[in-house]
Amino acid sequence: MPEKGEINANTNASIKTGSSSGFEGNWVTFEIDPDDLVKGENVLCTSVHQFDADSSDLVIDVELFKATLEEFAAATKAAEAKAQRETEEKEKAAAIAAANVNVPAVQPNLLQIFDSRVNPQVQKVKQLIKGLKRMIGITDDQVAELVLCADNALARLRADVELRSADDAAQQNVIRNENVV
Repeated sequence: MPEKGEINANTNASIKTGSSSGFEGNWVTFEIDPDDLVKGENVLCTSVHQFDADSSDLVIDVELFKATLEEFAAATKAAEAKAQRETEEKEKAAAIAAANVNVPAVQPNLLQIFDSRVNPQVQKVKQLIKGLKRMIGITDDQVAELVLCADNALARLRADVELRSADDAAQQNVIRNENVV
């Protein structure tokens, strides 16, 4: 972000962080003075600013946790090791594919992935919605309506994933049967 001047919702980032810049994918950490936190619920607000208004991607991953410098370094090292293992696994799979070896393709069920990754986030979303009452002064009825909308949208999404999961399972069976022959 620019070093000087007011930063608001319309302020563009001061540098481009595309994949060729070496910045994209880097974690940026900030320390928060514990004296700025209150006992009980605290709200962390974040914003993302692009360099170009027509950029095609945007990602933010925010987490607030208490850790010593040593704990943070250990967690960072573990995350880097995991990323390295995943890269090596992908390279190994690519090498097998390049060698034209028939290996049955086994993929996790999409519904299992959905349930394990999306469902745990639902409560967080509902808490955020409930926090809107205090943040922007909406009524209890409006909060309830937003929670209902979120539940309905999640149910529709899960039903779609369930259909796609069944289709993928059928395709996996075909692939396995072809590899057995």
